Amino acid sequence: MTKLPDYSAFRNSDDDTEDFYNDELSLAENFQALFAEVLIIPNQDIQLPIITAYTLMPSALAKVVPILFFLGGKGSGKSTAMQLMGAIHKQPVLSAATTAVALRNHVNQSRWTNWIECDGEKNTLLLFDNVTAKTLTDEDLYLYFLNGYDRQTDTVMVSAGGGINLTFKVFGLKVVSTIHNFLGDVQFEELARRCMVVRFKNVDQLELGKPFYPQPLDAFSLPIFRSKFNEFWFKEENLVAYSKTRSKIRRRGRKNSLPAGFTATRWTISVDLICSGCVLNLWDIESGLQALSDYWQWLDDGGKPELSPLQQLLKQLIDVELRAVKAINKKHGDGTVDVEVSAKKVKDAVSHAASVGQLDSNPNATGIADTMRSLGWGLKMNSAKKLSWQQINQ
Repeated sequence: MTKLPDYSAFRNSDDDTEDFYNDELSLAENFQALFAEVLIIPNQDIQLPIITAYTLMPSALAKVVPILFFLGGKGSGKSTAMQLMGAIHKQPVLSAATTAVALRNHVNQSRWTNWIECDGEKNTLLLFDNVTAKTLTDEDLYLYFLNGYDRQTDTVMVSAGGGINLTFKVFGLKVVSTIHNFLGDVQFEELARRCMVVRFKNVDQLELGKPFYPQPLDAFSLPIFRSKFNEFWFKEENLVAYSKTRSKIRRRGRKNSLPAGFTATRWTISVDLICSGCVLNLWDIESGLQALSDYWQWLDDGGKPELSPLQQLLKQLIDVELRAVKAINKKHGDGTVDVEVSAKKVKDAVSHAASVGQLDSNPNATGIADTMRSLGWGLKMNSAKKLSWQQINQ
C-alpha cells in the first residue's frame, strides 16, 4: 500500500512569511502596525486603540470586560480582524453553529490549565463569527454572554445527573461578528449594554486619501506576536503595574469627574480596557480616559448602529400606513380614519419577511410587541372594539 504523503510538510516548505515584529516598538505599536497592513476600518484613529487594548488585555487579570461587537457587511474585514486576534491568543474563530454546550466546554478548556477543577487561569479570547439574532435565541448561549462579562457573575452550574453538579466559569474576552445589527432589538437590550460596537466597511466604501491594498494575513509570521504577548504578561512587574493602575483608575472614577460620553455602565466596562492600554504604553490614564470618551461620543454621534432589521421593517410599515391615513383624512376630513396600524398587517409583514430571509428568524408576539413599543406604538382597542397598534403618547 502506498504511504500517505505528509502534505503539511510540502504545504509549509515554501513558507516565506515575513517576520514583521520590530523589537524597537512596543507590543501595542507592533500590533497596530500589523493591523494597518491587513485592514483599514472607519474612524481608525478612534476604533483601533480600542481593538488594540482589548486584544492585548490579560483576561486572567481583568475583572469586568465588554463584549466587542464587530458589525459590517460581507467582505468588510471582520473575519480577518478576528483571525489576527485569534493568532495572538492561539484561539480558533468559532462559527455561529457552535452549540451552547460546546461553547461552554471550549471556554473552560481554553481558560484553565486544569479545566476540571477550574484551576490555573490563562489569558484567552473567545471569537464567535457570523452571529445572528437567531443564534442567541438559545437561552443558555445568551446567558453565557450576559453573565460572562463580569467575573462576579460567571459561574454556571449544570447537572451531571446523580445529584452531581458541574461548575463552569464563562468569564472572558469575547468578540462576536455579524452583518446584522440586532442590538437595537429590545430583547437584546441587556446584551447591548455590555457591548462596544466596532464598525467595519468595505474598502471601496471608505473615503481614503490614497489607495489601500490590504496584505493577506498569511503573509506574516504571527506566532511571534503570541510569544511577545505571553512574554509581556509573564513579567511580574507588568502584573503589579496592572493591579496598581486599575486601582488608580477606579479611584479616578469615584471623583465624579469623568469626561463626556460615560455612563455608569460604560464606566464599568471601560476600566479594565483603560488599564490594559496604560500598562501596554498605549496611553496614560488621562489620555486613556479621553480615548474612551472619544469612542463613546463617536458612538452616540453616528457610530451607533442603525435600527435593527425588525425595527426597520416595522418602521417602514408604520410610515406607509401613516401616509395612507394622512391622505384619507386630508381628503375627507380629520378623524375619518383612526391613526392606527392593523395588528394583522404587522403580523403578516413580519411572517413574510422571515420567510424570504429579511429577518434571521420569525419573532414571537412578545418580540414584536417589544419592538413596536421601542418605536412608540402599543396594542390598544380601537373604535371598532378591535386591537390595533396605536401611538403610545396619543
